[in-house]
Amino acid sequence: MFIGIGGSGRASATKLAAFMSDYELFQIEITKTYTFTDWREDVKKMLRKAGFDGVSTVFLFGDHQLKVSIRFKLCVRAY
Repeated sequence: MFIGIGGSGRASATKLAAFMSDYELFQIEITKTYTFTDWREDVKKMLRKAGFDGVSTVFLFGDHQLKVSIRFKLCVRAY
């Protein structure tokens, strides 16, 4: 987990580390139409790939993507 101020290169460092380690980068893009069902499906897809298929995976999720709604945040925390 990288913690730091915005613009400090956390995402770039994560992408570079994933590439150098030959890990697959899994990144989701949350839009206004993104639902909790979409979140669950994306997480399932990532977990199947990492667990069942045995693909070394990095899950990149930025804090700026959590600004969708309070209800969505609570659903994610409960999941």
